Amino acid sequence: MMRTRTTFGILFLFGLTTFYLISIAGIDFNIHEYSCRHAEWRVYQDENRFPLVFVIKNPSKERVRINEWITVEIVLKNLGNDTAYNLEVTDEDYPSWTIETQNHSTTYFLPLLEPNVTVRLRYKLRVISSTQKNISLGRVLVKYSDKEGNTYEVLSEETIISVELRSVEIDEEYIHRVFLVSTTLITIFSLVGLGFIERKTLMEYLATKKR
Repeated sequence: MMRTRTTFGILFLFGLTTFYLISIAGIDFNIHEYSCRHAEWRVYQDENRFPLVFVIKNPSKERVRINEWITVEIVLKNLGNDTAYNLEVTDEDYPSWTIETQNHSTTYFLPLLEPNVTVRLRYKLRVISSTQKNISLGRVLVKYSDKEGNTYEVLSEETIISVELRSVEIDEEYIHRVFLVSTTLITIFSLVGLGFIERKTLMEYLATKKR
């Protein structure tokens, strides 16, 4: 009986030791596999480095009034893993009879844009005349290159703002009021003139009658 217990204990310790060694080997294998995959990913990133520029045009307000100044912001960000060089940013050339701007240029130049870096270009804008409710602020085109000299282009989404035509309505109301006042004054002056004419006619008639 004693001998049977000793044999069972030896077999149990042997099995436990074997399971432990297999577990350690599995952990070592997983760590080694993870290290290999991580190294491969780093090599892939090193061999596949390129800039990726994102651009958007944001107005400070999407609904504006005539002659109301707003701020327009062009946002550039490099989402890639390498530096972008020689960035040429082309913005809309707004018609002067519709839109007035301050500190605006149709072309901007940036020597470089590093990964995860954001650049913001701002200027002022106002709509001075419009018969349409919606006005397009156009798109922004960005041309750039990588360190190897390869060139890229990216185009922003079209930006549209809505114009409240209250100023036009106010002008029409003002004109209507001026017309009413002018008509009233003309009527008054006409009545006064007719009164003087009738008085003169009456005086002449009385003078003739006395004779």
